[in-house]
Amino acid sequence: MNALNIHDRINLCLTQLHLKSRHIVEATGASKATVSQWVNGKSTPSSKYIPSLARLFRVSENWLIEGGPDNERTPNENKEYPVKIREIPLISSETAANWHAVMHAPEIDIDAKSWIEILELVSPFAFAIKMENNSMMSALGQGLSIPVGATLIADIGRQIKSGSIVVARVSPDDKEAVIKQFISDGPNQYLMSLNPNYERIQVNEKTEVLAVCVKMELSLY
Repeated sequence: MNALNIHDRINLCLTQLHLKSRHIVEATGASKATVSQWVNGKSTPSSKYIPSLARLFRVSENWLIEGGPDNERTPNENKEYPVKIREIPLISSETAANWHAVMHAPEIDIDAKSWIEILELVSPFAFAIKMENNSMMSALGQGLSIPVGATLIADIGRQIKSGSIVVARVSPDDKEAVIKQFISDGPNQYLMSLNPNYERIQVNEKTEVLAVCVKMELSLY
């Protein structure tokens, strides 16, 4: 199963801020070879480089190491973080399946159905996606249930926990992403539907969890 790590977050910051590897070299004092390994995912920055990287990318050290929405938080800010209004794209399941490629190519125009304003602290690469089938509707009438037409706010870099609702691509050949519940059961991991009429999907090395859903919005009219 693929998930974002510090290598991905470094590359996201480079893309977002239009920086190059040489800027990391200048900011940290690390060698070109060392920085190249960070960028290519062959090694991880040691703790002594984290503060310099966080200052360069204008993110918190915690976000750089662990991920989550804290890239809104700069190292010089206090512990109180104002919630900002952010516009995120409402995209199709086809676009979601290729979302990581879109993030790494800022010159690509996002094929958004519309843009949604949210009062949430999410990463710059969050997106919205609509539930288009009844696979996530609970048959029990209680507990979590995601009806057809609900809009889900999905964010990248979030920790994937057992029970998380995720947007995922089951295999690299899939043209569309799916919305499922991630379940970890000992050594086994699954993508599950809340509707028991749908079969569970075994997670393997080809499965890519693209984002974790953090909020659901439902229009009543």
